[in-house]
Amino acid sequence: MIQRVSGENKEKLRKESHKICAILNKNNHNVSCTMLEEESFEEKPKKEIFTHAFNEINKADTLLAIVRSEKRSEGFLIEVGYAIAKNKRIILAIKKKVINTYLREMVSEFIEFENNRELYIKLKNLS
Repeated sequence: MIQRVSGENKEKLRKESHKICAILNKNNHNVSCTMLEEESFEEKPKKEIFTHAFNEINKADTLLAIVRSEKRSEGFLIEVGYAIAKNKRIILAIKKKVINTYLREMVSEFIEFENNRELYIKLKNLS
């Protein structure tokens, strides 16, 4: 699971990531979330961080990418692009208000949501 983090409150995203991982794990999905590993990478070079992220994507069947705003995150887009190049199933969870993006056209499927409550409900129904 990846989330666009540029301009976002990282502590709030960590809490949301824990909740999302719990929902997915409860539904028998094996989850890896680099957002929750971020502290171990704070002093690492970007190349090492991306190598780890790419290894996690290589091991995964599906990538869940979450977008909450129009702001761009270079790292997020690199990871999504890598998953596309590896022909991974990509589920995009995107706020309905986000309209200036090509991501909906580039992914396997997408979920639109208004708020976190709606996102959590829709994630519970993922297969």
